[in-house]
Amino acid sequence: MDDESTLSIPFLGFYGDWESERAIDAFQVKEDGSAKREVQFFVNKLVNAASSMFITSATLRLPVVNDTLYFSPSGAYHKDVAVRLAPLRNMDEIEYSILDGDTNETLRVIGKSLKVRKLNSLGRKASFNIMPDSWWDGRIGGKLATEGVNYIYQIKAKLNTGNSGGGNNEQVYRYKLKVDSTAPELSDDIEVKSVEGKNRLKRVKFRGKGWWQRCRTDLP
Repeated sequence: MDDESTLSIPFLGFYGDWESERAIDAFQVKEDGSAKREVQFFVNKLVNAASSMFITSATLRLPVVNDTLYFSPSGAYHKDVAVRLAPLRNMDEIEYSILDGDTNETLRVIGKSLKVRKLNSLGRKASFNIMPDSWWDGRIGGKLATEGVNYIYQIKAKLNTGNSGGGNNEQVYRYKLKVDSTAPELSDDIEVKSVEGKNRLKRVKFRGKGWWQRCRTDLP
């Protein structure tokens, strides 16, 4: 018939095994016992600021040395631990807990977040969600965490698989964590260099306690 026409309907699909996809984007520290993953979402890629990040309640970034997070519960700045997430899948529940890194014993369940939605670039200004239920004040049984003990910060995500046909609906993420209450010691050997193409961005290099620490800061 002359009045017939062909219609094309676009659709979006997923190529791969959706059940095996990770629910949370990679952090600034790799998972314990796993290879480091590529970060998908950044707040600022220039300074390697991933959207998923371990921070303090004051939103300071926790330091990482040898794939281990450090904090100081008796200190003034990095005194607690919290999480901001770049969720890649919908999750019914996220549980945050502290484990003994040597025995895997659960020392404290910090809290749970419910009905966490994946990132949607439409209408969003931020590439992460700060999770208030993840905040740990550094206490176990009413006492401050002990220096020299190997801790694990564990994030257990229960996925919203809906009617997808089953599969593994739980993912566990584990990150090494230690207490460091030693006051920093810096040498006088400090280098400050301009970052090419950035007028106010400087690269600062200094020696502290026998290892090199690099950072970028906005200096006049």
